[in-house]
This record gives sequence, structure tokens and C-alpha cells, in this order.
Amino acid sequence: MTALGSAVRASALDTSGRGEAQINYGGALYVQYELCLDPGVLASAGHAFREAEEIETLQPMARIKAARAWADTKAQAGQWRRTRDAYAFAVGLLPLVVPRRFARDQQRALTELNGLAANAAADAL
Repeated sequence: MTALGSAVRASALDTSGRGEAQINYGGALYVQYELCLDPGVLASAGHAFREAEEIETLQPMARIKAARAWADTKAQAGQWRRTRDAYAFAVGLLPLVVPRRFARDQQRALTELNGLAANAAADAL
């Protein structure tokens, strides 16, 4: 865990490398949270995912996945307004995943995001 945190801190700001490191760090923290159920660890995981989804140089698919993971951490914490914000951000990035002119590639890419829109809609209710 310490090595992942160090990798994040050592990465240049606003680079795709930092975004990937943040996603990996957030994922490791989330696994740790599942083991210990410490709300502070959950908050740290959410923070890592939130920072990753804001990095514009990160690929849109990775940003969407980071936003979805951020939404999951906020839902786990019962922070519904923040959950909606995260899902809205993820859904807003969908047009960037694959341009419409590449319909077959778009379908393949969107299968990786199965359930995103349904979860966002359910959260909005």
C-alpha cells in the first residue's frame, strides 16, 4: 500500500501515469476497506478515484471507470448526492469513449460499462 501511495506522489500532476497510479491506489484501498471496514480507508479510496477521473490526459474509458468506482465508494458511505455527482460525470464522458462513426468499436467499448446507466438511473430515484 505504501508503495502505491508513493507512486502516486512521485507521479507528475495531471498525467495519464498519475491517473493510472491513482486508480491502482484507489483499488488497493478499496480492497483494504472491504477487509477492515474502516470508513477512513473508504474515504481515501474515493479520493483516489475522484482525483483520477479529473485527469483530462487519462483515457476517457479509464476516467469513466474511475468515476464509477468513486460513485461506488460514495454509495457505500451513504453519500447519495456525491454518488449522483460521480455517476453524472461518468455518463457525461460516454460520448468520448468512441465516436459514433465507429459503431462496432463503440458497442465493444460500451460492453465494458455494462450497468453504468442503470446504476446512475437507480441512484437518481
